[in-house]
Amino acid sequence: SDYMKARTEIIYERFFNCDEVNPTYNLESLRGKIKSSKKDFTKIAQHIREHFEFSSYRPLTYEILNDIYDRIKVRTYFLPFSSIKLNTGNDTEQTAILFTKNELHAVLVNSDRTIDEAHFDKIHELLHICFGNIDMDNDSLEKLIDKVCGELIYPKTYIIEKFFDGDANSKPIKEKQVISKKFNLEARDNMFILSPKGLARAMRDADLATTNSELYKYIYTELHELYRKEAINYSMLGKMDFDFSNRDQIMNFYKDIEENTFGARYPLFEKLKCDLLSEKLSANDFADTFGLKLSDAMIIKKIWSDRALNATSTNK
Repeated sequence: SDYMKARTEIIYERFFNCDEVNPTYNLESLRGKIKSSKKDFTKIAQHIREHFEFSSYRPLTYEILNDIYDRIKVRTYFLPFSSIKLNTGNDTEQTAILFTKNELHAVLVNSDRTIDEAHFDKIHELLHICFGNIDMDNDSLEKLIDKVCGELIYPKTYIIEKFFDGDANSKPIKEKQVISKKFNLEARDNMFILSPKGLARAMRDADLATTNSELYKYIYTELHELYRKEAINYSMLGKMDFDFSNRDQIMNFYKDIEENTFGARYPLFEKLKCDLLSEKLSANDFADTFGLKLSDAMIIKKIWSDRALNATSTNK
């Protein structure tokens, strides 16, 4: 929506000052192959694998995905969308946003997402960049990209090897305990980027299971519910359900990230604080970022300023 585009640009410029993104490298050869693939998601996935030179037989891992982002000079950032008002003005929950300005790209991902969800989001937004301007309506494009994501995370050959005992013509493994054990081992081996729902959908798209089959129903529902209990949020704090419009809560959040080692996950919030104290960022904009009252933002700024002054005096 227009609201989300405007809000994303505001948030991006406040956190990053628009100097954090480099030009992307030339993707025209890959885009040409994607366009010539006639919307065949398996062919598109293979073109992407060949272009970035990674295995056709294993899930697209975090390490490889991050390497691709580095290679094409697109940066990705995790932010708590609900806390900085990137979930408002929308009918559906926003999970990731591709920010584009002057032909430069950055991907913002909701840090409340679990690892497997965030991994899917990052691939999905990367594919939007790889596709470029393609002649498709938005709904069809989103569905095609989701299928390509599924094939990249769960290649058909990988599914057959792990869940069909290596033979696509044989019947799939049906014992629930065996499937659960195999899935959990694979999830751990792949740094928790796998999800039962994603696996079920990939099986469906690869014509290895129908939505009415017992295998699909078990993986999509029962195994999914079991796995969600162990799913890990991207944020080391877990779900960031702070009410940042509450002055005390935002102060406690900053206290946590400054006094604990997991604060390394939140350098962007440290930058925001520094910008507020140096007056690069106005108190009004700081307040708007978190939905604070301006009076509360001014109080927070004074407390931080006083602490910084006291710390300097003590060091002297």
